[in-house]
Amino acid sequence: ADDLPTLHAQLRDAVHCHFADAERPSLIHLHITREEVLQA
Repeated sequence: ADDLPTLHAQLRDAVHCHFADAERPSLIHLHITREEVLQA
């Protein structure tokens, strides 16, 4: 995804597609690790 709101929507869609209604988790835990490279 190009931004966080798009990523959130894609994650929700994936969870809805993967789990049946009775088994679907009520929360999605998203752990983001970012590595940035800075010019010295």
